Amino acid sequence: HTRFRNVTGVQTCALPISGATATTASRLYVEFGNAIQSSPAGSGALPVKVNTGLAIVNPGATLASIRFTLRSSDGQILAVGFGTLGAGEHRARFLDQLADIAPDFALPADFATRIQRGSLQVDSDQALAITALRMTTNQQDNAIFTTVPLADLSQGAASDPRSEEHMSELQSR
Repeated sequence: HTRFRNVTGVQTCALPISGATATTASRLYVEFGNAIQSSPAGSGALPVKVNTGLAIVNPGATLASIRFTLRSSDGQILAVGFGTLGAGEHRARFLDQLADIAPDFALPADFATRIQRGSLQVDSDQALAITALRMTTNQQDNAIFTTVPLADLSQGAASDPRSEEHMSELQSR
């Protein structure tokens, strides 16, 4: 099991990642913000807090070098960071905690307030098993977790139905 912890160190969930397929290149839709509109504008619904989390496992016998590339909804590179994950090790972090894995990854200061959505590409020289979650904290301060699909770019984006078109569809929701 991989465990996600909030900023105060309290465990917020645990999940198995045994079903994750190991890949050297993947992309996922990400969201992070404290006031994301959960319903159409004008509906009267209050905004919610959202964060995307990753659980990453290196099932191999060799140290993995990892590159994280955060892009805006229009594909502009916002942040790049590099890190490593030892053989057999695992890490679970939310988007705003990726610097724990990749120290030079700097989430833009206005991501939570202005940008809020985009994609994260994870590239590695070793195959990694990755599971992603979207944590929504609703208006009653309850945490709701849903899985986030990953596009396996090592199979070629054109052959994966969850490539650019899927990311665009998710982002429009």
